[in-house]
Amino acid sequence: MYIPRTKFLILSISLFLGLASLLSALVYSAYRFTEDRRLDVIRARESGYLAVSEQIIKRAMFEPIADLNVVTQLPVVRHYLNNPNPENLAAMTRAFLAISKAYRRYYKIRFIANDGIEIVRVSRQQNLSYVTPESELQNKADRYFFKAAMALDEKGLYVSPLDLNMENGKLEVPYKPMVRFARHVYDDNGNSKGIIIYNYDAQEMLDELKVVGSSELAEALHVVMLMNEDGYWLSNGHAPEKEWGFARDKSAEVFGNQFPSVWPHVSQEEGGTIFNEEGMFLFKTVRPLDSASLGNWGLAPQSADDGIAITSAQAYRWKLVLWLPPLSLSKTSLSAQAFTWPLVILFYVLLALTSAGFAYLLLQRKLRRQLQAEHMLEMERQAHTDVLTGLINRRRFLELAKREIARHLRRPEPLSLMMLDIDHFKRINDTYGHATGDEVLKLFAATCSSVLREIDLFARLGGEEFVALLPNTTVNQAELIANRICKAVALAPVLSENQEQINVTVSIGISRLTDEFPGLDVILQAADQALYEAKQTGRNKVVCANCSVGLGTCDKNKTSLNPI
Repeated sequence: MYIPRTKFLILSISLFLGLASLLSALVYSAYRFTEDRRLDVIRARESGYLAVSEQIIKRAMFEPIADLNVVTQLPVVRHYLNNPNPENLAAMTRAFLAISKAYRRYYKIRFIANDGIEIVRVSRQQNLSYVTPESELQNKADRYFFKAAMALDEKGLYVSPLDLNMENGKLEVPYKPMVRFARHVYDDNGNSKGIIIYNYDAQEMLDELKVVGSSELAEALHVVMLMNEDGYWLSNGHAPEKEWGFARDKSAEVFGNQFPSVWPHVSQEEGGTIFNEEGMFLFKTVRPLDSASLGNWGLAPQSADDGIAITSAQAYRWKLVLWLPPLSLSKTSLSAQAFTWPLVILFYVLLALTSAGFAYLLLQRKLRRQLQAEHMLEMERQAHTDVLTGLINRRRFLELAKREIARHLRRPEPLSLMMLDIDHFKRINDTYGHATGDEVLKLFAATCSSVLREIDLFARLGGEEFVALLPNTTVNQAELIANRICKAVALAPVLSENQEQINVTVSIGISRLTDEFPGLDVILQAADQALYEAKQTGRNKVVCANCSVGLGTCDKNKTSLNPI
């Protein structure tokens, strides 16, 4: 079954575009829903990491305070404060050394007397704790932290800003992030004895922030950033080289310059989530030294209430940010998976093949129906058609003629009928054979059809007999038509198989529909009688059965057959 290629391609493309548009819209809606859910999951998980990071900061800042509170109450420390002899000094020094070795987070643990002279300094370098020789002890009377701590009462606590350690007026390299925790200590009689100060190595805390969530590599999407209130990075997991810009005189290396659209929210709001073309930002303001934070770790509230002297009132109002760049956000996206696009391509290929299959089936079905309809029409045509001449047959003629007469009875109009019979047709068959006889029949049918109108019903009744029903035609007009047929037939000889010319003539009987002849059977019988009379009276004639015209030859020009 042949299917036109152009129709197939057009229908295939139309089906593909329609299905692709519909399914793409559905798939995209599902994809957007999935993406929104995925981002919600990421946001919830990263909020957990943000809370963990905040706890790391608060715990890291609490531990030195707790350690300092404990050490100031140690018996060996109290003994020395009450009785500063060499033996008690040695015992306190051993206690400081043990704390340094045990906790490993203190760069220096010192006792500084009221005059600013270091009495004990335990240092830690390269994972080793040691007591600084007496010859290397320094005078810190002019240092800001000493002055600030000495200004406090026995319940006061000094915490310095987080900055980089300096040696001999220069930044120590590699950088050492440092926070100094100090308490002013008194003997049992309330006499000032100096300060105990911890130099806390904050690098441990900052390093711990950078690895939050990194144990699960598939979920390590974020970069942790910790800034002071001015936006200078204290920790930057994305670009460590930009850390400590305020200490290195790099005023341009601030969060606000890299993320100008985000910084106003981060700097002015307590916390929140921002999602834009630069990624997702989860941020929170961290105050590790406020009363609530210290109280959560079990520190006596009175130690925090107005008991922490900070060089700047804003020094411990930090901004903690978890940044998820677009590339990180897309890691878990369905569109970023290696299998996604091959699946999409495969989907559309299958959709194209499906569309082509549907198009083929639809066209095949349509073509099959068309062929069936054509077959039915052909069967109907064959049932109504004379195979040899192509004219309608007797049954079809009777069916159509009855309809025409019924119409005529509703709207009276002239109606005539002709019966036609080829003269001496049996002799032609006998003389020239049936093949030549068939050619005579076909030429005769074609000749008569050329004379008759399209509205006339012309049929072969059988053998050499034909009939024509002429609507809107009077008998006089029918006679003229019949004479034209006689002439046309006589002027259309047939060649036999031996190329002999055979002249053919026809006899015609005419009748008309009248009140006396009201039906098809009646006018057929009348025309047949007229035809019989034409045959009996010499052939090649037209005879009218129920009209005023008389008998006569076709245009008074009788043509005879070739002699046999």
